[in-house]
Amino acid sequence: MIAVGFVSVVAGVVMLLLFGTFSTRYAPRYSETGFEQIKVGDHVKSVRTVLGEPLNKWTNNPSFIVWGYTEPGRGGIDWKCRQMVLSNDVVIQKMSVVLD
Repeated sequence: MIAVGFVSVVAGVVMLLLFGTFSTRYAPRYSETGFEQIKVGDHVKSVRTVLGEPLNKWTNNPSFIVWGYTEPGRGGIDWKCRQMVLSNDVVIQKMSVVLD
């Protein structure tokens, strides 16, 4: 049993060395629990109260804006993407994916 665990650890280290690292940078007040609390239909004030300001905001359409609470960390190629789309100061979509 110990040998199986050791092999798994070695395999994990080899994978990290060959394929990069998992690293995510988070907004200062971000938490997974807080992100889960936000629901479609919540007002921007609730979002700011729970999660604070996002790391970045962007849009290519004047009717909505995307707030990003995470981005790739230093040296990481795999990261947790946490974003939400707001329209008229209301959450209309949440995105929670792992990019690898």
